[in-house]
Amino acid sequence: MNFLEMHALQLGKLVGNLMSLELLLRCVLAELEPDGPQVGLELKVGDRVPEAAISDYCALGQIIRRYSSAVPSADWIDERLIVDVRDAVAHGRASTVVENTPLTLVKFGKPDKASRTVEVMAVITMDEGWFQANVKAIAVAMEKVYAVARRIGIVSD
Repeated sequence: MNFLEMHALQLGKLVGNLMSLELLLRCVLAELEPDGPQVGLELKVGDRVPEAAISDYCALGQIIRRYSSAVPSADWIDERLIVDVRDAVAHGRASTVVENTPLTLVKFGKPDKASRTVEVMAVITMDEGWFQANVKAIAVAMEKVYAVARRIGIVSD
């Protein structure tokens, strides 16, 4: 497997874990917030569904905070790490100037209208160590949320 194929595989693992974590958090919230409407996942384009834990437009950080307010502190997950990784991957710009070297991911902040400048918020070398550490951190968070899902009976072993 060449370098770019390895990068694509690692990025796919990371993004897949982030997407799975968000859905799992939303499923747990749907059960823990029983007054909210229930929304299934068998949908088609054009369907209209009630706003609920599964369907609302809350950002990932908001979802994690809602989850943390609904579970004991032992079940909390690292919101800052998860949101920072997700935002960098979703909104950053990745490039490399040397073939077969790790891509560098740069994330910019919001522009300052007065100075017409933008702050650099993150510069990340997306090497194997970075991918492994973050895939593992997201997997640990998923396992904590999955344990809650098992306890409340929405998933089984």
